[in-house]
Amino acid sequence: MRFYLTNRQYHLGLALVALVLLCCLLILALWPTPRLQLTDYNSMECRIDSAAEGPVLSVVGSPVNSFSLGKQLCDKTELAAHFGRVKVSWPKRTELTADALISGQYQLLWSRREVLAGALHNLHAYYSEILIFPKYPVYFVSKSPSFQLNKAFLTQQRFGFLTDVNSYSGFQLPVALLQREGLTLADIDYRQYDDWTTLLAAFERGEITIYSSVLLDQNQQVVQQPKDELLYTLSGSKVLPEQRLLIPGYSNGGSWFLHKSLEDKSCLLQQSLLALDEMLKPSKVDLHCEV
Repeated sequence: MRFYLTNRQYHLGLALVALVLLCCLLILALWPTPRLQLTDYNSMECRIDSAAEGPVLSVVGSPVNSFSLGKQLCDKTELAAHFGRVKVSWPKRTELTADALISGQYQLLWSRREVLAGALHNLHAYYSEILIFPKYPVYFVSKSPSFQLNKAFLTQQRFGFLTDVNSYSGFQLPVALLQREGLTLADIDYRQYDDWTTLLAAFERGEITIYSSVLLDQNQQVVQQPKDELLYTLSGSKVLPEQRLLIPGYSNGGSWFLHKSLEDKSCLLQQSLLALDEMLKPSKVDLHCEV
């Protein structure tokens, strides 16, 4: 059976299609532009104030909290007098080259002194260290109801490490502990991930059964002293005492560095960082600022 449209039905159909397209265009035109936008796989941008027309503040953070860091910096209206937007990225260590650091491509960045000094030997000629964070303990976290530090248990697990072999907490400390137990990477089942976000997601879905990380207390602060109470992973999951093991040694908490080109805004940016709900509180601040 064949169906035929009359001229009237045909033109009515075209009119309905045009009306739907017009409505869609109006919705897109009126839809508010988000303040917070992901720009690529490892960065995001946000406006500080809708009327702000200043330059972009380029910040290097951690992949774990960069999104919230950017949002909170953009909520700091006092920055609007100096910056129009904030761009937060979390590049790999290999991207922190001497050229990028000297040129001020990264103006405000969290890193470890030895990492930056490895790329730029006269580091303090270009950057000021405005906040210094304390060292912190690192734990093995397991999905097993009872973590055991022996070969029989460890060789039955699948470990998760960062691909960055320079990471204390994500590679060096856990591998060193395994070596003390007589195990090399060739002896265990493991997978490596480019950042903490993908590693944590892999653990949550059961792709790996053990990984190493900082742990948080009930106030969402990084644990500074080993505790026997209930603690939490960076993704918010509960970790019972029997599901974790303190790894010997401590990880470096890193520092916030500010490019010399923004030295006149040092106190303003330091105060903005201190006001954030940081998981790790700084142990030393620039005493020239009133905070």
